[in-house]
Amino acid sequence: MNNFAIYKQMVLKTIVITAATATQILPHTFFLDKYRKFRARYGLDDREVPIREDIKRRCKEVLDDVNLSESDRQRIQFFSAHDIDVFHAGTTLTKYGAIIGIPANFQYQDINDINEESITHQNVLIDWNTNAGKQFQRSLILSENAQKFALAQRVLIVREPDVMYQYVSAMVDTCLGVTVYDVIYKVFKLDKQRKINRFFYMIIIAFGTTFCWLLTKDGIQNHRELKVNEELAKLGPQYIQGGAEYYEKLSERNKALRILLGNTGKNLFTHNGNESSLFRQKRLPISQQIDYFNSKLQDIQIL
Repeated sequence: MNNFAIYKQMVLKTIVITAATATQILPHTFFLDKYRKFRARYGLDDREVPIREDIKRRCKEVLDDVNLSESDRQRIQFFSAHDIDVFHAGTTLTKYGAIIGIPANFQYQDINDINEESITHQNVLIDWNTNAGKQFQRSLILSENAQKFALAQRVLIVREPDVMYQYVSAMVDTCLGVTVYDVIYKVFKLDKQRKINRFFYMIIIAFGTTFCWLLTKDGIQNHRELKVNEELAKLGPQYIQGGAEYYEKLSERNKALRILLGNTGKNLFTHNGNESSLFRQKRLPISQQIDYFNSKLQDIQIL
């Protein structure tokens, strides 16, 4: 192999590794504000929907409860998100800070507040006239304790260096995949074989690298969720009750969506409201979380 071919391969490897790692770090740093605008909720005038004053107060109370430092507070930006889940990105450990998106259902105090026409999931309109539709409605109503739990959970997560861990993981896994391909390229002399063979090996290695990265990412997220929930349980009965309610409502919502979304719902959720998983476990099972906080509630009652 001549020097030009070697140089060309080195450039291609560098591009692949850089691209893979950039997709992990850029949305949480340089493009964080653009990411926020993409996830924000907008009104009919195409302006971002402001956070209601009572919810702002709730956010401040959460920051006080978790005893967040002043410097970290200044690096967290709350905004109205267009989803029905609390959203977060970034980390307070960088100068770019972190964002936490507050879902629309945090404004609902009862079922009458729900704007049925504006709520969809998986691009499917909800049939509110069914039992599952009514169950889904009820699952959107969260008490103040449950809302504060959900917010505090994300505040504690963005305080941790998980974004950095995922960035390093993506870089290491990509480097490993490139190295494996390089070894196979030389051992099997792919330069002398058809291009289709090289393409096939590249696809296999890319799949394996992505799979390893996803497992690492899920492991980090599950570990963090467990540790954060343990930390929140130490804040007292208010957060323990909020955690139990939050996960119970999430379970009810998933059970309803399992029916409302048809075959898609059956693929996404199990009978007990957990997220279905074949190779991945994106988060700790919801049933496990419910048992954890209910056991904490029982401990409080015994005392």
